[in-house]
Amino acid sequence: MTQREPSPPPRASNRTGALFALLFCLGSGSYALWIAITGPTVTGGVPFVPYEVNQVIGRVVFGVSGLICFGIARLAARDVWGRPR
Repeated sequence: MTQREPSPPPRASNRTGALFALLFCLGSGSYALWIAITGPTVTGGVPFVPYEVNQVIGRVVFGVSGLICFGIARLAARDVWGRPR
């Protein structure tokens, strides 16, 4: 068996891009979770579903998207600080 060589540390340009991705995802995730938890009413939705159900569906969708953004931010943070995957 051959051993794998360690990967080189990320270049500065990769770290800069990862930092922007980290900041963007943190902001987007925070905003989505704010809407899901305490934000104003969610407008739109499915026309034949009652208003209360549309509110729950909208808040669940915003909450899941906020959690996805935080997951992506975690991956970007690994690239910023150079931790192994």
